Amino acid sequence: ILELFFELFEQNVHNFKILELVQEINKYEYNLLHCAAAFSKSKEVVEFLWMKIETLFEDKEELKKFLLMKGDNGRNALLVSIAQQNENSFYFLFEEVFCKYFNIKEFAYESDDYGENLLHFLARIGSVSMLKFALEKLKNEFSPEDLQNFIKLKNKNGENLLHCAAKKKKKEKSFEFLVNFIEKEVSNEEFKHMLSKPSNFKVLPLHLAFNYNNLKVFELFFSLYEQNFDKRQILQLMHENDKNGDNLFHCAAAFSESKEVVVFFWMNLEELIENKEELKKFLLVKGRYGRNALLLSIAQQNENTFYFLFEQVYCKYFNIEEFTYESDENGDNILH
Repeated sequence: ILELFFELFEQNVHNFKILELVQEINKYEYNLLHCAAAFSKSKEVVEFLWMKIETLFEDKEELKKFLLMKGDNGRNALLVSIAQQNENSFYFLFEEVFCKYFNIKEFAYESDDYGENLLHFLARIGSVSMLKFALEKLKNEFSPEDLQNFIKLKNKNGENLLHCAAKKKKKEKSFEFLVNFIEKEVSNEEFKHMLSKPSNFKVLPLHLAFNYNNLKVFELFFSLYEQNFDKRQILQLMHENDKNGDNLFHCAAAFSESKEVVVFFWMNLEELIENKEELKKFLLVKGRYGRNALLLSIAQQNENTFYFLFEQVYCKYFNIEEFTYESDENGDNILH
């Protein structure tokens, strides 16, 4: 169909006009290559379109500018293919298009409006095969020092690759592969820094892991902290607040989509805080809007965490009167 359609243009429109149409953007700020990168269900369609585009551009410097042209959210066609998780277009665009007209360093550092380059995108949403493919290419072209520096790059929110990987919802294999790669390429001190350094919003990678992941990914993530920090350091991280005043327990209560994640986290927290009076104080620590973890689970209508926290946590360490009168900064208690 695309071949027939393109033939109609070639029969009825001058080449210079077709070239204008190829570069024209739609309401989503996508040109024709962005659309192919994002939505094409067939690698052959992308190949055919690229063959035609390459022929239309006589000036190869103009063609290179076209390849780096930014669409929606400031993303070029290669970033668009990753953002849309379109493997049909990703491999072809990377190897046959971008690597033909640029060395990898020239396009690998290209970022979108949020400061995310191709590795940030792959860390967040790429499949195992996409990650393996890109990381192998990067490792072959970058010096060890350059690769380490590239891995350490942050987006505009101050998030490193581990923050991005924490958002990799329910993709255990790609998460594990990426983390193993990072561990091998950076020093142990740098890896610990990436785990423990909060973003501009005071968010740790572990904060984000509650929002996005199933138990398997969370267990893998938590094990990284156990392998790299002692109990005292982990406990210190547990108490750290994000920009909203929420610690890790608040995030678990409010945002976890899995009861199993909260149970696993609580089991580890109970072991970490050996002094039970200190544990009780921790349970009543107030996060956003002056709410403890139980109040936050209600405020976020999170039934995954509410029943467990009420019955297995708060009722274990307090009699009901002790925590039901706890109120937030508006004076609202659990019943309100």
